[in-house]
Amino acid sequence: MNQEARIDALEHLLVALVLEAQRNGTDLHHLLASVRGSIMGSNGPGGPKEKAAAAEALKNFEHILG
Repeated sequence: MNQEARIDALEHLLVALVLEAQRNGTDLHHLLASVRGSIMGSNGPGGPKEKAAAAEALKNFEHILG
């Protein structure tokens, strides 16, 4: 499986899981804030550039989710 196909599959999985969590009463804004904190903290990827890129990707998901 190529990298692009893996990313596409993971993006769709993420959106489906978040929307399901939202239907079950999870506060979407709280969830995304928690994820953003994890990305920017010690659990996040690599150094500052990688963390910033991951946080930017999260913003793209936020636009998809509304």
